[in-house]
This record gives sequence, C-alpha cells and structure tokens, in this order.
Amino acid sequence: MRASDLDITPEGKIGALCAKHVPEWSRGWLAHTKDGSNERDDSAGLLLAVCQVDSATMRPVGTPWRIGNALGTKNTQKERHMGCYPKASWWEIRDNGYGWLTFDSHLRTWTTWYGATAGWHTGFAMHTYPDNASRDMGPWEFTQAGVEYRMEPPAPGAYGRKYRDHHRDGTGDHQMGSMTRYHPRLKDIAIVKHHHIPLYMQQYGLETPEGRFAPGPDGRSGHKVGRLELSCPAKGDVGRAEGAIRP
Repeated sequence: MRASDLDITPEGKIGALCAKHVPEWSRGWLAHTKDGSNERDDSAGLLLAVCQVDSATMRPVGTPWRIGNALGTKNTQKERHMGCYPKASWWEIRDNGYGWLTFDSHLRTWTTWYGATAGWHTGFAMHTYPDNASRDMGPWEFTQAGVEYRMEPPAPGAYGRKYRDHHRDGTGDHQMGSMTRYHPRLKDIAIVKHHHIPLYMQQYGLETPEGRFAPGPDGRSGHKVGRLELSCPAKGDVGRAEGAIRP
C-alpha cells in the first residue's frame, strides 16, 4: 500500500520501509476504541515492515519483516491505540512523511521513526531491531502471510544501550516536523524535530550521548532528555523548521 524511506548497509543491502493494509487490524482497532460506534478508521494501524533487496541485482533478500507496533495478544488499550502507523491520518504524514528508516553500520541495527497515533490523537514512535533479530513466534492475534515477525529488544534497548522509553514505544505528541541521519563517527543517530517552537536536536542513544545530549539521571536516553534547542533568545532567533542534516 505504501513505500517510504530507504537506507543501505555497507555490503549493499537496501532496506525499504513498507506498509500494508491488513483489514483485520482495522476492524480490531475499531472494535477496541473508546467509542466503538465511530467507524472512521484513518488512524487504524497499517502493518509496517522492512523489505530488503540486493543493490547489485535488485533481487529480494529474505522475507519482509515487521517493525514497530502490531496488534498483539493482550488486547489492551495500549496495544490497540498507542504507536500505530496510521492508514491515512494527516498530521502523522505531515510531520514524518511516510516514516524514516536508518541503518546503524556499527551495531547493525535498523531504526524506524514514524508519525504514530495515540487513539485519535497524533503522536510518534521509534523502534530499533538488530539486522539479525530472531523470529517472534507469538502467538499473535493477527498475522500476515509473507511477513516475518521478529523480536524487538526489550526496554531499555539492545546491546546494553539505554535508548528506549515508553514515549518512544508510542505516545501522544504534537510533533510537527522531523529529520534524522546516522552519524558514522558518533555511531549514533542524530534527531531534529519540533512539536512546538523552537525545534531541537537529540542524540538517539545507540551510544551514550555526552554534553548537551547527555542522558537522564538513570543513564537512559529518551524523548524528554538531552534536548538542545536551536534558538538564540538574545537575538530573538528561533529555529522553526527542519532542513537537511549531515554528519
């Protein structure tokens, strides 16, 4: 249904962020909203996956594998509503396009960052999976033929890195713009976003951030710590929109 951001490994394997409509997910989402009589399903989640090809031959590599939130087995409101990759919700598309996908060549992980829903509210989510993540056998309430389910490292993150918090798993947020890129010397992902003015920068946390990007007292990076606002109050200058970002 949708294709989004691309990244490439040093060996030439291209990963693409792809989304597919699964009717059972939409019906399940509607059945568990606070107001089940509301039949508008634009905020219902699509199945998000990483599809891979060999750049030399453009032939598929392996099976597409799911990344990000999915309808699970517990049927909780959190699972149903928080962090969905929405079907056609305007705010989420405005602030993240169809989503970012970034490969970390040091830890060999794939990270997605996309505009997400929190019920009917706008928000965002970030998820990181190892390139060789093991399969997640469930049991799952809904699965999709041709898509492999893989294990996402539990909080606070993979390889002892503390980058994952409940906000990044999927939360309500007034995010209005975003930009991201992997920095090969920092061995981490740079983030620029704004939800109100001014915009700010962060370091994702695949490596321990330092200085203005340092993690919180618990040593964990996350949504609310290590922000560097791009503004100069003395001159009345305020960053208002993201541009390109390079290491």
